[in-house]
Amino acid sequence: MNDSAEQAHTADRLWREHRREPFPDSLRHGAFDGTDVWLLEWGMAGSLVRRLDHGGPLDAEDSALLRTGIDGLDRVIPGMGDGAAADYCRRLRRIAALAVGGTPAD
Repeated sequence: MNDSAEQAHTADRLWREHRREPFPDSLRHGAFDGTDVWLLEWGMAGSLVRRLDHGGPLDAEDSALLRTGIDGLDRVIPGMGDGAAADYCRRLRRIAALAVGGTPAD
C-alpha cells in the first residue's frame, strides 16, 4: 500500500471511530482561547463527510476550512484540562491533517 492509500485508510478508520464517540461535555459550553470547539468541529465535519463518507475530492474551500480547523485545534488543545476532550480533539486534528494530505501530529 502506498503512502497516500495508507493515509486514506487511516483517515477512514479514525473518522469511523470519531463518529462513534460522544462529543465531550466539557467542550459543549464555553470557549478555549476564544474558540468554540463545537463550532470548529461542526465546520470541519462537513468537509470530512464530503471527503471521507462520500469519497469526494477536497475543493479549495474545504481544504482551507480544514486547515483553519487544524490551526484552531493547535491553539486550544494545549490549554484543555480534560484529557478525554483533548484526545477527542487530537483525533479530529489528525483526521483533518490526513484528509488534506498533511503530516498528522500525534
